[in-house]
Amino acid sequence: MDMHLRPWAWLAVCLLLQVTVVRRALAAPPGDATPKGPSAEQAAAPTLPQAAPIALPRDVPPPEGRQPVVVVVAVTGAITRQTEEFFATALGEAEARRAQALLLVLDTPGGLLDATRAIVQKILDAPLPVITFVFPAGARAASAGLFVTLASHVAAMHPTSHMGAAHPVSAFGADIEGDMGAKVVNDTAAWARSLAQARGRNGEWAEKAVRDSVSLTGGEALASQVVDLLAEADAALLGAADGRIVAVRNRPWRVTTSGAELVRVEPTPRQRLFAALADPVLVYFLLIVGVLGLFVEFTSPGLIVPGLIGVLALSLVFGLQVLPMNGFGLLLLAVAALLFIVEVYVVSFGMLALGGLVCLAIGSYLLFDVPGSSMRLDPRLIAATVLGVLLVLVGFGYKLLQIKRQGVTSGPETWLGREARVTEAIEAGQGGRVFFDGSLWNATSDVRLKRDQRCRITAVDGLLLRVEPLERIS
Repeated sequence: MDMHLRPWAWLAVCLLLQVTVVRRALAAPPGDATPKGPSAEQAAAPTLPQAAPIALPRDVPPPEGRQPVVVVVAVTGAITRQTEEFFATALGEAEARRAQALLLVLDTPGGLLDATRAIVQKILDAPLPVITFVFPAGARAASAGLFVTLASHVAAMHPTSHMGAAHPVSAFGADIEGDMGAKVVNDTAAWARSLAQARGRNGEWAEKAVRDSVSLTGGEALASQVVDLLAEADAALLGAADGRIVAVRNRPWRVTTSGAELVRVEPTPRQRLFAALADPVLVYFLLIVGVLGLFVEFTSPGLIVPGLIGVLALSLVFGLQVLPMNGFGLLLLAVAALLFIVEVYVVSFGMLALGGLVCLAIGSYLLFDVPGSSMRLDPRLIAATVLGVLLVLVGFGYKLLQIKRQGVTSGPETWLGREARVTEAIEAGQGGRVFFDGSLWNATSDVRLKRDQRCRITAVDGLLLRVEPLERIS
């Protein structure tokens, strides 16, 4: 009995083993009958969804078969509304060229919060990756520049650059006090944290940069996962950024920048002018030049040149209106100019000039105190300006005092007592002619004067001279 069952048992065992092998073969990846564990290199590599293909946006074809294009735009100085316009132009150029990325070279001390928010929104909604590079050596992405860097798809820094110090301040450089200060700080901190977290960066440090004004160097920012890359130049940056996968409009995008053609977007002459006038120091200088030019023209009519320079300087400031300014600060500057002019015509023993200097100092302090702006004037610059205006006023007053002490040096008042020669006899109480200062003049006298008799001028009545005899001609 056992001998008859044994072949059937062996047959059943063989069938079971065959089914097991077939199941394992079907479950294994194609071309590999025995699944293997990950290698050491694969285990160390970042975990990405290998099976999901990279889906490029439909309006941007893959770069195969052609050299990739990267549009480069440089933003330096304060971030203003004109900076926003320039960035929008560069972004439109990159989209029109079907570029693989927009490289933003950034070096800024800060700027207007509204303009910064507009730039950040454009970056978040950009149809292609935006790579922000804090460059060149020693550059900074302070205050408003921090938010632009955090919002970028790829953030990079030069090793010697730094970023941070994004705490909102008033125009005096001090904290905004009270409930309003708390609202501004909390809102800005939440914004920084959300931008950092959206790009997979250190949101905790981003919030700390707003609340505590901390800063990081390039190396520290990379170690703290605030930026993605360090690079010495744009070519090295584009090579390092090549192959990175970023999210563009919520879709994965493989950055293709290695060996790319760089197309630089240059500002127009108008944008260059606006960029130059976005410097608070230059705007302040033009205001002071305008005030002094008008002061000299009003106190010395007819010079023309100082008045023309003053009008041109003030036209650049108020006609273009590049930077927002505090209305009360401008009013104080206007009052200061008025007091300086009135001081010349009214005897106040310097009190009006002193009041003008006080208005000048306070107005300068308040000039850029506007909501949403981190721009401010250095108190040392204001002190130097007030001192310079004081020296100008003192010099002008000293010159006027000298002229007053000299008395009248020209005009009819200086003719009194000077000699003339009678060319037509003058009867007592009647008129005649005298020769004086190279011209013939109508003259009258209380006594009779003969022809060629010398006389002395005693009064001037319009074009009539009153004379008296000086000596008789023998």
